[in-house]
Amino acid sequence: MMFPPERIVCLTEETVETLYLLGEERRIVGVSGYAVRPARVRREKPRVSAFMPSPTCRPTSPPS
Repeated sequence: MMFPPERIVCLTEETVETLYLLGEERRIVGVSGYAVRPARVRREKPRVSAFMPSPTCRPTSPPS
């Protein structure tokens, strides 16, 4: 494993914003569909997905 990572997929908006503020946007290879800041992120980076529950994950019923 290489350190620091060269290719980063950001699944939260905060991670995207932080990396842009640090000048490390070149490392970002994909962002969440919810990422909107900075405004240029939607033009510059591919969207990978958003947090989605697993199809096998079902909510449990509250105890009776």
